[in-house]
Parts: sequence; C-alpha cells; structure tokens
Amino acid sequence: MTCPNPHCRHKTKRKLRPLVISLIPEPGSLSDDAQYRSSRHERITRMFSTHPSLVAHFEPPVFSPGVPSREIRNRLKLLQYSRRAGLIPDVEWQEIVRAVREQTLVRSDDSLNDGVCNLNIHSEEIAPIQQNQHEVIDPFMYLAIATEVEDFPEAEQPLKSGHSGTKKSQPPAVIKSLVPISTERKGSEDDISIPYSMELWRKAKSLGRDRSVFACTLAHLIAMKKLVGNRISECEHDKFDFILEDNVRAFVGTDVESSELSSAIDGVNTLNNRWNGWSCECSDRIWDIIELSGNIGATEVSASTDSTKTAMATEEPTKCHLQYFGWLGSAPNLSWVYSKHIPRKGLGTEGMKIFPFPTNDDFELDSIPTDKESAKKLKKSQASSRNQSSGPHFTSPGGTAVFGTYAYTLSSDAYHSLVTSLQNDVGALMWKSKKMKAYHAKAIDKILPRYMRSKFGEKSIHLPEKVAFVRCPMLGSLLHQQWEQGFCESTELQYLLSSHVASVSGGHASTNAISVWDHVWLTDDERQVVEYRRSSGKWIQKEDISKITL
Repeated sequence: MTCPNPHCRHKTKRKLRPLVISLIPEPGSLSDDAQYRSSRHERITRMFSTHPSLVAHFEPPVFSPGVPSREIRNRLKLLQYSRRAGLIPDVEWQEIVRAVREQTLVRSDDSLNDGVCNLNIHSEEIAPIQQNQHEVIDPFMYLAIATEVEDFPEAEQPLKSGHSGTKKSQPPAVIKSLVPISTERKGSEDDISIPYSMELWRKAKSLGRDRSVFACTLAHLIAMKKLVGNRISECEHDKFDFILEDNVRAFVGTDVESSELSSAIDGVNTLNNRWNGWSCECSDRIWDIIELSGNIGATEVSASTDSTKTAMATEEPTKCHLQYFGWLGSAPNLSWVYSKHIPRKGLGTEGMKIFPFPTNDDFELDSIPTDKESAKKLKKSQASSRNQSSGPHFTSPGGTAVFGTYAYTLSSDAYHSLVTSLQNDVGALMWKSKKMKAYHAKAIDKILPRYMRSKFGEKSIHLPEKVAFVRCPMLGSLLHQQWEQGFCESTELQYLLSSHVASVSGGHASTNAISVWDHVWLTDDERQVVEYRRSSGKWIQKEDISKITL
C-alpha cells in the first residue's frame, strides 16, 4: 500500500517489521484493563497500530520475550535461557537434557512444583515439569566428574576458620570434562578445563545486582537469533528489519508541519497522537539510514583523490554490520559528537549523515584524556553524584561516548561471529577483578560495538545524525533508575544538536529542546509528565503525576 502522504520521501517502500523485546505478562497476571493498557508491550502495540504515520509504514510489532532476572537465579532456567540465546554448545546441551530427564523419570506425585524448565534438545520453549521440592537436579552429571586429590601434601592444605577453631579444609578436587572442549576457549587454565555451561553457571550465580544486566544481554541475544534466523524464510511476513526495546517512542512529526494538510484535519491538538500534519519522519529516517549505509562504500571511493582511487578500487567497500536507529550519550559527549566527531567523520547530506562509533582514538584527536587515571576520576565523579537526587552528572567528554541498544539491526555475519566468540569466552559476558567478591555483567550496549569494531573494523558500525526512535520520558528504567532524568535531558539536547540549533549551556534544555516530545508518540500520562516538565522545569516520575495539579 502506497503512503497517502504527499510529503513522504519513501512512500513506495514496503512496510518495515519491528521485533520488540518485552517482558510479556503471564495470562491473568494483570488484574484489570487499566493495568493491561499500561503494560509496556501493549503501549508499543498501540503506538504502531493507531498512529497513521506508523500504520502506513510499519507492520504490527512482533515480540521477543524478555528474560526475568529473578528466573536466572535458578540453574536450570539460566541454562535454558542461555541455550535459547545460542550460547550453550549442542554437545553440552544434549548431555544436560539427558541428565535432567534421567533424574526426573522417577518423580513422585508428592510436593510438586513447576519451578524447573522442561529441557529439550529439539525445543527451547519453556515448559514446566514435575520436580520434587526438596530434591536437587544436577544438570552437569554427564558433563564432568570431580575426583579428590588424595596425595595433596598436608602442609600445603589451606586452612579456614570454623566455629571450633581453625580446621583443615577438604582436599581439593580435580574436575575432568567428559565432553570435548573447544580449543578456541579463552580464560584462565581453570576456566577452560571445564565445559562452557559449568563455567557460565559458576560465574553467573554470583552476579548479584548485575543479574539484571546479564538477563538483558540474554534477551538481546535471543532477539538477534530470531532476527537473523527468520531472514532465510521464504515468507516475507516472517522477516524482521530491526530490534527495538519496549521503552522506545517513535517520531511522528517534525518542526515544520504542513498548514494546508493540518487545516484539513478536524480536532487537531498538539498534545494528542492524532495527525498534526502528514509527517512520516520515523520511517523516512530509517530508510534514509539504510540507503546511506548501502552507499557508503561508493561514497568513500568517489570522495577520494585520484591517487587513492586505484588502490581503493581493489578493496571491497566497508560493509555495515551494526546499524543504529536510536542512540544516546551524556551531555558533554553529545556536544562533542555533534560538534567534532560528525563533522570530521560523518558521511551523507545535510539532511542526514551517518558516522562510525566513536572510540578513544577519536577523543584523543581533540586532546580528551583517555588514560586509566582519567577513567578512574570519571568513575569517582559518577559514584559521588549517585547520591544526588538528579542522578549522575557529567562535566566533560570521555568514557563511553555512545550508549543504548534500544533500536538497531545487525548483519547475519555479525551475529554468527558474535555468538561464536561468546561461546568461547564467558569472560566477554562477565568479569571480576581480584578484589571483587562478585562478578559483574557486561552490558549488551558495550559488548556489541566493541566486538564489531575489533572484528569488522571501525566503519562497520553506522550511527545516524538524526535518530528515528527515542527513549520514553520517565518510563521507569528496569536497570538504571538513577539515569532516568539524564536520559530525558540527553534526548532533549540531542534533538537540539541534530536540528542544528545552538547548543544549550550546561546541558539544560530550553523550550526548543522540550519540543522534541511534541513530535514523538506518547500516551496521555506520558504527555502529562512532559507538560509538568515544560511548566516547572523539573522531571517527575509518571506514578507521581496524579499527586500534583498541573
């Protein structure tokens, strides 16, 4: 169906298909219709299915289930989610299934619960099995065996404190793997001597607060698997174009609206989600990015000098392997990206440019410190500012220039290479220094760009000057509650900078910056939050808006 908007730049293009990561509530878990309508996945569905500019260019969203952090405390569920994410090797999964089946065959009917997953080598769907409440299932019984070192010298045995004084610990055990271990495995000698799934559980069980970060990474890997796997389908309706998180909102308007078309629309109200002008800005920006990324190799060759054209002609153009449709950064980093990085490395036209992911080398071009001492000072300033009600505040550029994986897509080669790398390196998912008591998970928005740069090169990652999606204002971050206000302020600043409006001092948005929320799809209560921000200059949580009279 052709878009009826006469100003649409891509009216004849096919509809785009989003794949959305969301924690979908269990049937019956929401007590009333109000709770259902306030759920994240329902709002995303409503956004794509009710606004004309989105209906004309997007298929209804399909959801990829998120991973509840509480569930991966359970060893079997952690293994199953990791298998669904493509991390557990086939040979290990087969033995895990065998072990679980054998231990659950002789199950009695007393004291049963559904707390464990039904593992299946041919299916990765979660299904309950009957498990004795007081019995422990060992999924690793066919993966490795542990034997005590009987001739361990007594003088070398470590001591540990007990209630009855100091006593000797149990003799150490040597773990021998019963399944083949890849020669590509990375890690310490102790790590690579045991099967991958055992190392994963050994480290993941001590994640603590970072368990939510690891759950988010698993959810993204599961979504990537579906995104890439469905590309081989012969049916176009089974294919997806990009991945979204359920915290995004789409652009549905621009600064300049058509007065002729607006006057033809009855009941125009800038505070609702009806047409206030035919503007297909979200889809237009996505197609602009896709087309510009596809032509980036040719652009580089044509822009080069005659002396280098011959050499470049023998090289294949840089392929885009990771493409962002939405991103953010701290206020100082945003100002640096738009004032220094994009003018230096951006490619495209004045209406839309794409640029590579910024690195420490780019910071150093502008004499911005990137050494370890500067990083330590940055972390200390973040830690000291966490006690402030407004959240962390940055005063200078540096560190991670760009963050967020709430709107992106990646190539099939990139996905398969990434998963192969993660299957051989648990340390790429979580880490711990010698002084730490627990492991810390690495966030997916750091794992993805770092790996793509190292594997495919700097120019394999493309970010747009103008984003198609933004984070919803004060939605309530499931991982970074202290950053909520900072996310909103960065979105406002990004809008000013991408619109080529003079930057605002100190990162505080002006009236022009706040207007970004007038051009994205928001629910009524989300617009009330924005109106409170407009009138008072302060952000407020959505659940607190009813307590205040605007």
